[in-house]
Amino acid sequence: MNDRAALRLAYLIFPAATATALLPGAGNILLGIAVVLLLAGAAAVRARAGLWQAATALLCACATAMLLALLSDRFDFRYVWLYSSPGLPLYLKAANVWGGDEGTLVLLAMMFAPLALRHARRSGWEGIAPGVLTAWYAGAALMMGPFSPTPDAWLVSQGSQGMNAHLQKIWMALHAPAILAAYVWAIAPVGSALEALRGKPNDYVATTLRYNRWAWVVMTAGIGFGMIWALGDFTFGQLWHWDPVQTSVFIVWVMLGAVLHGVRHWRSGGAFSRLLPMLSILLAASTALAMAVTRSATLASSHRYIGTTSWLSHLMLGAVLIAVGAVLLVQRRRSPAPPPVQPTPR
Repeated sequence: MNDRAALRLAYLIFPAATATALLPGAGNILLGIAVVLLLAGAAAVRARAGLWQAATALLCACATAMLLALLSDRFDFRYVWLYSSPGLPLYLKAANVWGGDEGTLVLLAMMFAPLALRHARRSGWEGIAPGVLTAWYAGAALMMGPFSPTPDAWLVSQGSQGMNAHLQKIWMALHAPAILAAYVWAIAPVGSALEALRGKPNDYVATTLRYNRWAWVVMTAGIGFGMIWALGDFTFGQLWHWDPVQTSVFIVWVMLGAVLHGVRHWRSGGAFSRLLPMLSILLAASTALAMAVTRSATLASSHRYIGTTSWLSHLMLGAVLIAVGAVLLVQRRRSPAPPPVQPTPR
């Protein structure tokens, strides 16, 4: 994205964010428009870059508006009422952008959007997948209504519900966003992996190394922050206890290491021409499943979240990724062997 495009995005983001932060409910409309633009761009190749640029601006505006509403104690927003309180320090108010399920989904959509924009001009799954993933998370957020107004009865009963006592630590501002960023970078190469599995010209090696390296480093740091957090928490008091969420994150971390060890030597006609792209698809699916485990309302977990949860949307995404990969794998096995495709130089 060039400087002129970035300037146009800024002109769109700030007015939209201001209006959304002032008007409860407006952000839900912007989320809906963003989903429509993303899906339209996936279908219309020529118009894709422009449509996804507008969608990126709207998603950035939504995330910015959520931050502004939290910092300004807009308890007439249901999300702010549920997760914040007047006495919190500013950094914890800001951290509540990812303190609730609805905010996490908005943040995930916003983080995927620039990746979609970056790959918009590519062909096949490499161009489509990032935008569809962005639409998936934005649509899941929309279904939860993150910008809905607070019911009057709630406001009359108490000013706000407040923040979970376990989350009121500096690690809230470090651990959670690091893990979320790592999740996004773990999933990001899935479009290139799908093209590689098809045996089509692709940027699988360069894309995987670019994003998965960052995912492994940032996830390692995020796990470390979480361990320090758990050690000092009055309930847990230990670095690691094989909680379901910890176990699922560990699986993602191990799979990232496996992909990074193998992908440097991947060749389209080599011995692992199908195995490594399929492993990248399973990595993306495992990441989605890790988020489903985190948001599960039934598992006995120290990370359990009470209330409305998006676990089903994450579970469905993981299932869709596995199903698409399986179909392409079967098709590839039945088709004649394609000529070797050299990976794009890094």
